Amino acid sequence: MTSRLRALSAQVRELEATLRAGGGADKIARQHKQGKLTARERIALLCDTGAPFVEIGLLVAYDDYEGQAPGAGVVTGIGIVHGREVVIIANDATVKAGSWWPETIKKMLRAQEIAMRCRIPIIYLVDSAGVNLPYQGGVFPGQYGAARLFHYNSIMRRYLRVPQIAAVMGPCIAGGAYLPALSDVILMVKGTSFMGLGGPNLVKGATGQTIDGETLGGATAHTEVSGVAHYALDDDAACLAKIRELVERLPRGGAGGPPQQHDVTASAADRHHSVAARTESAAQGHALYDLLPADHRMSYDMHTVLRAILDDGELDEFQPNLAKEMICGDGRIEGIRSRSSPTSAASSRDAPARSRASAASSMPRAPRRWRTSSIAAIGKGSPSSSFRTSPASWWGPRPNTRGSFGPARGSWKRWPAPASPSWC
Repeated sequence: MTSRLRALSAQVRELEATLRAGGGADKIARQHKQGKLTARERIALLCDTGAPFVEIGLLVAYDDYEGQAPGAGVVTGIGIVHGREVVIIANDATVKAGSWWPETIKKMLRAQEIAMRCRIPIIYLVDSAGVNLPYQGGVFPGQYGAARLFHYNSIMRRYLRVPQIAAVMGPCIAGGAYLPALSDVILMVKGTSFMGLGGPNLVKGATGQTIDGETLGGATAHTEVSGVAHYALDDDAACLAKIRELVERLPRGGAGGPPQQHDVTASAADRHHSVAARTESAAQGHALYDLLPADHRMSYDMHTVLRAILDDGELDEFQPNLAKEMICGDGRIEGIRSRSSPTSAASSRDAPARSRASAASSMPRAPRRWRTSSIAAIGKGSPSSSFRTSPASWWGPRPNTRGSFGPARGSWKRWPAPASPSWC
């Protein structure tokens, strides 16, 4: 009996190793030749070094489709980023270009449900050619079809306030483009990413127009023209580093309770930064007397003013080339890390008669009773200004007894608010 169990265990480990190889060594080499990392390489760079990654659904569809869909073309699981748990969904482009099989939807829905129930951030690493057309009949139809992915997107963003960060690191075609578009923050990689309902070939066939992918729906188009994406990064490594930075900014707190005051007492390093920042900000503040003109009608450089106000003069600006009359970004003032974009202002160089100041929200805000400090205003370039529901109630399907959010036992109406979120 012992030898039989040992043989079965060896078979399972061998099967898992084969499935983790995705489409095989030749497809991995092709991915690297395109300047992209594989899904598992991206997850390894995203998560903390040495931290465990709990994969979910590795054996899904391993014996279907004649072995052509290892892992159903997507890697899902729970990882650790800057010491906090996050749910990760990463398309495996080595398996049929990361296209969606019917089982792909089940894995992704399961991952989203984990994020909702545990109130932890979810990260999408998108590199998909869209639906696998020969099997599209099993992808979208039904109560738990692909449309439910977008339903969960909306629930997390509008009601549960679960942070959703999406990185488009390759093709993001057709229905798959809705997934990042409904997230809170969108990052794109220059030269390799594309987000749109149809690619250049479809445009050529439909209209006869010849256009390249970057102009049609690349990182530059979506961060400088359409305003759909927030950050354009040079490569996969830079994109993953930016995601880690965004996760680190999220507020922290005890389970079921409010975040710690100002979010700066989470570590000794933050406390030290706060003390040093107060000393430096006092000196920086005096520079404003020289920067602001005596005549308020005269123009001045708002970037210079922000550098004088923010700690170390650092502003993480997003969409810098879109609507240049407004500056939106994240920064610190006296060590206080805002949970939304703390500063957004229009440069008076573009408005000589006056200077304009406004703030924009780029990350989901905590419920009103938790807020300690935030500045928010609606304006062009502000990707998220919709978190304004009362914490006392929420609109949506009543959670059923199994803890899921399906409409099995309720209809759409106003229900009492769920328990205090503990994602932060």
